[in-house]
Amino acid sequence: MNELKEENEFLRNENMRLTKSLNELNDTLKKLIEEEKMIASTNVESTQI
Repeated sequence: MNELKEENEFLRNENMRLTKSLNELNDTLKKLIEEEKMIASTNVESTQI
């Protein structure tokens, strides 16, 4: 029973760690997408001049 509790605790911690990493990657991806949109918008504007 103790082994199961320890494994459960480990898996919970690992899940939290991975979730945090995933959220950080998601935030980074959102920022990159926004930057790409701004660059694309700037490129469109510069070709219209």
